[in-house]
Amino acid sequence: MDSLLRDLKFSVRSLLKRPALTIIAIVTLAIGIGANSAIFSVVNALLLKPLPFPDPDRIVALWDKVPSRGVERNEVTVADYLDWRAQNRTFEQLGIYRWWSTNLTGANSPERVQGFQVTPNFLDIVGVKPLLGRGFSGEEDQPGKDAVALLTYSLWQRRFGADPDIVNKTIETNGVVRTVIGVMPPEFNYPKGAEIYAPQRSRPSLRATAAIIAIWESAGSSPASRSRARELTSIRSPASSKDNIPKPIRAGAW
Repeated sequence: MDSLLRDLKFSVRSLLKRPALTIIAIVTLAIGIGANSAIFSVVNALLLKPLPFPDPDRIVALWDKVPSRGVERNEVTVADYLDWRAQNRTFEQLGIYRWWSTNLTGANSPERVQGFQVTPNFLDIVGVKPLLGRGFSGEEDQPGKDAVALLTYSLWQRRFGADPDIVNKTIETNGVVRTVIGVMPPEFNYPKGAEIYAPQRSRPSLRATAAIIAIWESAGSSPASRSRARELTSIRSPASSKDNIPKPIRAGAW
């Protein structure tokens, strides 16, 4: 132990005698450790840690591309989504999700939570079933029928104390009373940061943009099918401007 202390004191004195060298060494170590941590985080998320979907190789994202504006990847309008869905010959299903920040009120103090508005088939696309209750039904994207919500496992645990009878109870989001229809499993966190889900109304008149998620047909993972997806283009819709037509749909695996 005495030898170790002597070596440590000698090392400290040596470093203090050469402050410039010491600073360079510390900065180099910090950059190296930071870079390695960042690289591992990416590799772990993309390669080592599997996505919480049964068939992640079939799940893809579709983006809008506007070359005239230098935009390579952009969310699409709801009107364009409806056009793409109507012309789809490549994917088994297409759906959308939109970022949704909402005030959650009720028995506890008000809280701002991160949510997503999704089409009713969202869970069918990712292939995940709720831990409790059910997912959205086909008609729950219609006005008057969309006052429902799904909770993530973490929000259910934190906000509602893992209440086993939470299904069919009501919560309030931005002043809208919604019925809780289900709780997602603990490993499901998509899109990342989601705490609550609500139905997304799919009407062409909605002037909103959203991200599109899709699943290949059962026999659609072939190169030919993927080639067809890359060649798809959107048709002109009321929400589209002239310089956006045509807009290639780009499919990218997660």
